[in-house]
Amino acid sequence: MCLLLSALCCMLCAACCVLCAACCVLRAACCVLRAACCVLCAVCCVLCAVCCVLCAVCCVLCAVCCVLPAASVHPAVQVADTKMVGEGSEADSEVLLTNWAALSRPALPASGRLLALLAAYPKAAYVLSPSVLASNFLKREDMIRAVSLGATFVVGSGGDDFDRLAMEQNVREAIGKMGTAVGEAFTWLSDAPMRWTGELDNLSDGSPSTVEEEGDRKGLAVKGTYDGEWDHEAALPNGEGTMSWANGITYSGGWAAGKFEGYGEKLYSRGGGYKGQWSAGKRQGWGMSIYGGKVFIHLWIPP
Repeated sequence: MCLLLSALCCMLCAACCVLCAACCVLRAACCVLRAACCVLCAVCCVLCAVCCVLCAVCCVLCAVCCVLPAASVHPAVQVADTKMVGEGSEADSEVLLTNWAALSRPALPASGRLLALLAAYPKAAYVLSPSVLASNFLKREDMIRAVSLGATFVVGSGGDDFDRLAMEQNVREAIGKMGTAVGEAFTWLSDAPMRWTGELDNLSDGSPSTVEEEGDRKGLAVKGTYDGEWDHEAALPNGEGTMSWANGITYSGGWAAGKFEGYGEKLYSRGGGYKGQWSAGKRQGWGMSIYGGKVFIHLWIPP
């Protein structure tokens, strides 16, 4: 009986030892977790300090931006960045110019506004209409000085009105006499190719493929749609453009006075076609013909 009790006591003692060991392990784990928490807290404190530094830097930058001269973010540059060049009417340009002038010297007469703006914003890109430029035209020495300081000018198209075109031409001639440097500071939107998109019923390339063979329009050009550069005076394609006829034939490439010119590609709806050089609407020079799945390289020589 005593031996049995002794054995039970030993087992209880062993169990107590195991429990004590487990408690020690748990305590060690708690210590490790506490240390990890401390490390995380320290990291968070460091991150907070970094954020505070960044906020302070942002505040300093904001303060610097507020005290910078108005020329660093002036209305002329804002308008040039947010408004497409050439957008709006001539009246819009005059209003914009008036608004710019009001920021510098609102009491100035119209003839002195541009000069005042150039003095206030010497490196601005000015978007003007021909009439605004004409009414604010500067002396040769004033314009040379403005360009030397970095001013540039974008002048809108005078439109189709004869008087406005004449006025634009006069201004261009006057600026041309001021020297190469001044001339290079001007961009004239009227020099850019005019584009047009629309339906045509009178454009044929002269071949049977683009001429109606029957019906009320027999002998007339197949109708189609054109998209590209355009001669408004002659009402014909001129430059780069694409013509898509209703019968599936397309031509994409160069044009001159309504005829294929330079490199172009004429393709047929059922496959095949020609890719190469053209002159006055006829194949001339090197080109590649595609017929029946076969490719032929030719040198076309006019008769």
